[in-house]
Amino acid sequence: MLQRCLDHAPEGWRGPIIESVVTNARKLVLDPFGNYVVQYVLELRRPELTRGIGQALQGSFADLSLQKFSSNVIEKCLKAGDPMVVAMVMREICGAKSLGQLLHDPFANYVVQTLLTEGSDEEAAMMLDKLTPHLKTLRGTLYGKRIHAKLLRRFPNLR
Repeated sequence: MLQRCLDHAPEGWRGPIIESVVTNARKLVLDPFGNYVVQYVLELRRPELTRGIGQALQGSFADLSLQKFSSNVIEKCLKAGDPMVVAMVMREICGAKSLGQLLHDPFANYVVQTLLTEGSDEEAAMMLDKLTPHLKTLRGTLYGKRIHAKLLRRFPNLR
């Protein structure tokens, strides 16, 4: 319903609704329906909104990557193409104590794959450095194999 309001609301009303979505993004991304509203705002492709949502989720990217609904939002944030948001997520995921768990998680592995696709060459190299100790275990699990395949596409000399 909120998405329809955003579609049809006069511009003067739309701004405050969007602002409220950005402000409450951390709660909304965990909700089975609220996450779609956040994704809808990201689809507007306005860098200031993408950054606002990224900042609202900052500090929780690793934990949110483990959840079905919020992991989809993080992927959408990354695909929005804002280098600042990609860098923000990359730093947190690469620095996460739970990196090994994220690599083998049914939801978080997609966030890692998206980082490998959307990150700059420098960021992807940083991620490769963090993932190198996990390469053997990546090859042995369903979700890890997907990440390993992305690494091989990005770094063809890797074996």
